[in-house]
Amino acid sequence: MIRSRILALAVGVAVAATTLCAQSASPIPPKPKSKKEAEAASAMYKAEGPDAQIAAAQDLITRYADSEFKGSAFYVMAFAADEKHDSINVVVYGEQSIAADPMNFGSMALMSRAIAQSTKKFDLDKAEKIARAQKLGKDAIELAKKAPKPNAQLTDEQWASAVSEMVAPAYEGMAYAAMVDQKYDECAAQLKLGLDSAPHPDPALMVRAGFCYRLAKKYDEAVAILDKAIADPNSVEQVKQAAIQQKKFVDQSRAAGK
Repeated sequence: MIRSRILALAVGVAVAATTLCAQSASPIPPKPKSKKEAEAASAMYKAEGPDAQIAAAQDLITRYADSEFKGSAFYVMAFAADEKHDSINVVVYGEQSIAADPMNFGSMALMSRAIAQSTKKFDLDKAEKIARAQKLGKDAIELAKKAPKPNAQLTDEQWASAVSEMVAPAYEGMAYAAMVDQKYDECAAQLKLGLDSAPHPDPALMVRAGFCYRLAKKYDEAVAILDKAIADPNSVEQVKQAAIQQKKFVDQSRAAGK
């Protein structure tokens, strides 16, 4: 996974950690109560790699229990857990982020995807999980529309791009939730919305959208997005081969009238 642009913004664009609450729609940015707390927040945003990010965020929370950066710190931890493919802790940290900051749409988006991806067809609580993933995804997308620009130096285009990347997991979460429910039309539609809003669409998600379009019997749409995945300059060979294989399945389904 490419490192989140929001963490890059924290390091390269924000004048100080005191100005940053970018993964939240809260109109009031967090402020440190001391120079040491500001330094701890800055160190958290500058940490490289999931383990270092989690350690720095935990250090901030431990040393400054009443910090206004708590919601952001738990978001950093949820994001790091996501990079480690640790869906359980994405949810654990995400819940704590939202408890500290109910407008933290970044955490909601990550939780939506983590919950949906970990939900199986025959889970006894499948309906509850799907409903939760969908609600978190919808809430994240709506809150993201209200997110204030964290720094005046950011252009509107830069900020829109950053928000799109932060909220992208919400579209995936709603898509995967629909897939578990075998609602392939809805799965494809959500992935398409996410791809259309992304500044750098992920070719792997195009293949997944093609898969859902195929199962929804929308073969023309499937071929179109699979061709796009194959032609994308950022598409690695494994993704291209997956897209080519999906196109073969599309042809077989079309020929069989399925």
